[in-house]
Amino acid sequence: MNIIEVRDLKKYFYKKSGLLYKLFGLGPQIIQAVSQVSFNIEKGNTMALVGESGCGKTTVARLVLKLIEKEAGQIYFKGKALDEMTEEEFRDYRENAAFIAQDFRSSLNPRKLVGEILAEPFRIHPGVIDKSKEEERIKEIVNLVGLNEEALLKFPHEFSGGQARRIGVARALMLNPEFIVCDEPTSGLDLSISAAIINLMRDLKKEFDLTYLWISHNLNVVRYISDFVGVMYLGRIIEIGETQDVFNNPSHPYSEALIESVPSFSRQKKKVQRKTLEGEVPSPIDPPPGCPFHPRCKYSQAKCKEVIPELKTRNSERLVACHFPL
Repeated sequence: MNIIEVRDLKKYFYKKSGLLYKLFGLGPQIIQAVSQVSFNIEKGNTMALVGESGCGKTTVARLVLKLIEKEAGQIYFKGKALDEMTEEEFRDYRENAAFIAQDFRSSLNPRKLVGEILAEPFRIHPGVIDKSKEEERIKEIVNLVGLNEEALLKFPHEFSGGQARRIGVARALMLNPEFIVCDEPTSGLDLSISAAIINLMRDLKKEFDLTYLWISHNLNVVRYISDFVGVMYLGRIIEIGETQDVFNNPSHPYSEALIESVPSFSRQKKKVQRKTLEGEVPSPIDPPPGCPFHPRCKYSQAKCKEVIPELKTRNSERLVACHFPL
């Protein structure tokens, strides 16, 4: 069963700046943040979105949670469109969809004790559990994420980065959600702490049968934790498939370049010089015609400069947006 379905999602931002706007008041400029994004996440799976900074990963995550409004497209939770939900149905979605923010420090209120922060979901969604059992639930989750109960009487600034991230995970679990959006959950942490957080998330997924949408720049993490991966470029998904299949045999030139750029410590690859993409990512204000990747693609042909490729099925279940897939 698909717990999340996204269909033809679009999101534009409007920037009131630039020379024409400043001199003549012309504008605003339209930033195409997300364009024609579609994917499914089956219950119990982890779907990762990867790509360079500014490709639209976090925007997709916020659209799925309806933290920002879309321009077009549709998002479904268990087959029901969010836009068509009754107030009660949408409240149920809010209870079952949690968020682990990338900026974990600013997501924790510095003026409140950790115990108060973890109790907030019960204030926003009263009646999820009996009020008499709230304290027991908080202590249970805090222990589950590897913190002791003394943490409940401290302020967020008293914790290390890894501990603060565990508090964010605890808050996300408080209402026993089915679906969690993890936006760069290991960013800013050193290697050992990142590994601990990743293993914690894997264990929690198995124990509670969770479904993740995982946003990350770190391809090694994505390869380890995700079941499926979607590669994004300039607001579009250009390849989707099973994670190991995509990493072992990428079909889109951008996926190939992205994966080849990952450092490797294996003996076989030590002598092979890593390939890097040439050129800069085009501006989302003025994207190139045709395939958005064609200015940087070494396989580019005339058709690529004129026609935008559709995301189509290639090689069984692999979806690729390329006129000449690898």
